[in-house]
Amino acid sequence: MHSSNPYFHVKVMFTMDNALQSHWRSSSSATDRPSVNDNILRMSDMQDSILRLNFNQMLPKLISDKVLVLINANKDEKDKGSGLGENSKQFPGANQDNKDKQVLIYDNDNSHQHWKVKESENFSKTFYSQLKECPKISNVKMICMKFFLRGVCVKSCNSLSDEDKKKFDSFITSCREIAAKPVF
Repeated sequence: MHSSNPYFHVKVMFTMDNALQSHWRSSSSATDRPSVNDNILRMSDMQDSILRLNFNQMLPKLISDKVLVLINANKDEKDKGSGLGENSKQFPGANQDNKDKQVLIYDNDNSHQHWKVKESENFSKTFYSQLKECPKISNVKMICMKFFLRGVCVKSCNSLSDEDKKKFDSFITSCREIAAKPVF
């Protein structure tokens, strides 16, 4: 995943840091040990998404800018040290031009906030398990759950008509109802 996304390791570390901070807040506000939320440290949702090659974490702009500077500095250093030209590639995906990279977009539409994965929800169990039921745009292309549930995707991601929004809203409600049912 790192070869296709140079931010991968940073995103994993950022997610782990968020989990540790949440655990610390839970520990500091709990009155006794049994009420501390230890499940947040398991990070099974993150592990599932990495195994399914579907992991994505939004990074604050400050962090992503610093990582970009480090990546560019590292790239320049490798090119100078190896004698490679600016357009050379050591392996697929390396040293791609900026025009080849896909631009990330973020879903900042407040009307979609109720669709977002909640902190207590497991994306894989609640939504990904129902992937076959996800509605399609004009019965051709599946609605991008990654964009509307996680809030980030590539620029070529689809947009929704009012009818598609209603279908997707019903789908999200159905997924949450199915996930809420006890498993025997």
